[in-house]
Amino acid sequence: MFRRLPRLLTAAALGATLVAAPAAALPGERAAFLGPQGYGPLKLGMSLKAARKAGLVTKLTKADGQACGSFTMKKTGASVYYEKKRGVTAIFAAKSTRTPRGIKIGDRLKKVKQAYPGLKAGPNAHDVRVPGNRGARYIFLFDSSDRVYELTLARTPVRCFG
Repeated sequence: MFRRLPRLLTAAALGATLVAAPAAALPGERAAFLGPQGYGPLKLGMSLKAARKAGLVTKLTKADGQACGSFTMKKTGASVYYEKKRGVTAIFAAKSTRTPRGIKIGDRLKKVKQAYPGLKAGPNAHDVRVPGNRGARYIFLFDSSDRVYELTLARTPVRCFG
């Protein structure tokens, strides 16, 4: 009986891993999640020049005196902030965008806390370190019904908004 226990534990751990894995992409398409490094081909720290060269930029607002600018990401409509020196600093989720743990706009606070147990409430938003990227945070804004209405992946320190 005890010889079977390690196999059962291994099978249980494997089963848990399979359940927690992100959903597969559609045929011919790669899954794109918000985090841990960016959103699809758009990466935190990527320069504006590199994002333009990759064909990701539309509706550009040039960086102002504070060195911050913004653009909209083609195809997804995600809003993006960048700094001249640090590149892409924040990516705001489009409505259908999910984190690797399945969180999206419209999800309840309880579900976010289950997915990200380290979630901390601040005066204006909730945030948590992004698993797999110590230099980034997820920032969540909740409405009066405790549903996510804004989800952002941001480099730390956050300087262009907040």
